[in-house]
Amino acid sequence: MPSQNIVDIAPGSTQLLTFYWDTRGVSVGGYIIRAIASTVPGEGFFDTFDNTKAIICTVASYLPKIPVVKAIPAYKEWFVRGSFDVNLTIENADVFWDGEVSA
Repeated sequence: MPSQNIVDIAPGSTQLLTFYWDTRGVSVGGYIIRAIASTVPGEGFFDTFDNTKAIICTVASYLPKIPVVKAIPAYKEWFVRGSFDVNLTIENADVFWDGEVSA
């Protein structure tokens, strides 16, 4: 994996590191992305606990299809005021889509 070298960050400041990863051809599975800072002069052994930050990400080979949602009035008449029924149809719902319908 390529690395970025960031030097001369002022103490207490923040530096945004942008990580780009082209996952085409990468095996499906879990990966750890890590940022490791070298020790600096005056930093003792017990001061280095915050020199590494890591996240875990998963590369998957499957993206669920986006379901089609149709809302069709149950009746063809137009209502100016009052209640009416709507038929809601969800097509192509995939087992990986998890959601709830709220009124």
